[in-house]
Amino acid sequence: MCSQKIFMILLFSVTLNFEFNNGYKILGIFPFPGKSHFVMFEQIMRELARKGHKVDVISHFPLEIPQENYRDFSIKGTAPETQNNVTFQMIENISQFFWIRDFLQEEMNALCDILGHSVLQDFIKGPLKKTSYDLIVVEIFMNPCFLAFGHHFKIPIIGVTSSSLYEWMNEPFGNPLSTSLIHQSKNDSFIVNFFKRLINTASTIHAKLMFDHYSQEQNNYVRKYFNDENFPNINQLEKSVALVLVNSHYSLTGVKPLTTSIVEVGGIHIQEDEEKLPDDIQKWLDNSNNGCIYISFGSMVLFETFPRHLIEAFYEAFQNLPQFRFLIKIKKPDDLKLKLPSNVKTFSWLSQSLVFKYKNMKIFITHGGMMGGLESILNGIPMIGIPLFADQLSNLENLVQRKIAISLDWKTLNGEQLINAITEIFQNSVYRKNVNKLSKLYKDRPLSPLETATFWIEYIGRNGNVLQSPATKLQWWQLELLDVYGFLLLITFAISYTVYFIVVKLFKFFIFITFTKNLESKKKQ
Repeated sequence: MCSQKIFMILLFSVTLNFEFNNGYKILGIFPFPGKSHFVMFEQIMRELARKGHKVDVISHFPLEIPQENYRDFSIKGTAPETQNNVTFQMIENISQFFWIRDFLQEEMNALCDILGHSVLQDFIKGPLKKTSYDLIVVEIFMNPCFLAFGHHFKIPIIGVTSSSLYEWMNEPFGNPLSTSLIHQSKNDSFIVNFFKRLINTASTIHAKLMFDHYSQEQNNYVRKYFNDENFPNINQLEKSVALVLVNSHYSLTGVKPLTTSIVEVGGIHIQEDEEKLPDDIQKWLDNSNNGCIYISFGSMVLFETFPRHLIEAFYEAFQNLPQFRFLIKIKKPDDLKLKLPSNVKTFSWLSQSLVFKYKNMKIFITHGGMMGGLESILNGIPMIGIPLFADQLSNLENLVQRKIAISLDWKTLNGEQLINAITEIFQNSVYRKNVNKLSKLYKDRPLSPLETATFWIEYIGRNGNVLQSPATKLQWWQLELLDVYGFLLLITFAISYTVYFIVVKLFKFFIFITFTKNLESKKKQ
């Protein structure tokens, strides 16, 4: 009996050791210097490391506390820091209609220059070139140039995005656009009339063409830094992606067709941890007996650089709603040049998910970013949105349609409008009722977002690139069946013409016979 127990213990130990030694070696590449993006990717990579996989991570945000199996390759300082570093004037310079062009030309294309950094060159030409990786995980946003590492190492590449799928992210992965049903720019599913379908189709085509055209410059960076003029272009690299993990969920972004290789993991960045709020913030929230309103315009935008009319609108709300407390993200409160009322407390950086868990938190005033919106919904907090650019407008319009948010235009916003919006949400219980209903639906899943992500990453590790849609092998005109419809039209035309030809000939023949008979009849008379 004793020997049997010893055998079982040894077998169990060998099994554990076997599983550990067969963990995957995974390279993570996250070139965008946005902390709000990286919080999602960090959770994925840390969980993979916790499960025993060897993880190497190239990013601007090395871990503050080292973790076993997680190795940082820092590129911090290679791109302008975005956290608390974007002024309102920068946002004003972004064209709403041409924001894709502006982002690519001014920021994203140049980000590919990081491929020349010594850290990445070590993986391209240096000592890490022959590292035996099993998988690559890379952010897909507006930098397909970094997908080149999949071809470089000849291994499956997994894309992750901190937003829902943009218009240009469907076709490369073989995912149907379905502009007749899915409003691409509003993250929602609905049946629309002809005019709306026309506008939706036109705006989707516009976004796709804009991205496809202005991103082509990234081919030059790939060929330069991989030193290969025959390197596959970025369009081909996009079609090689084995799996895409998307920060969305049908409960929020609507029911839409997704291929097997696209998996929704919305809310993955929201995790339970041991982090605590600063004592002064915690006390402030505890004493907010009438309710606290949380104000943040994301990790990048500086509130103190807002135009005067916007800041004055907030001051008017602070002063006319003394019964409520306001917690607002401001990096340099002294730059406001106006003394804040006693019911306002500022901070430069906080864990939002911890703030939202407080029972006294009643409203979230936001720019409409996806991350903050997910955190707010998860905790059942209605929102007031003041969208600034990009997908923030569509994110908020979706929430407004669901009556869990009120959206205000920053260009015309005044104090009265802001006060009315706050009062409406406090007095109308439908907002909180709707957001709690959505929160319940959002949480109802067979696996957590993090468990879902790690399962599918390991699935690709076990099975390779087996989920890819066959649509990636087709040309757009084949995918839209233009050749089939053209052939059917040709056949229909040929049959119709043949029938027409026969009918005309028969008719003429009948006329001829009739005429001949009439002529013969007259001759006999």
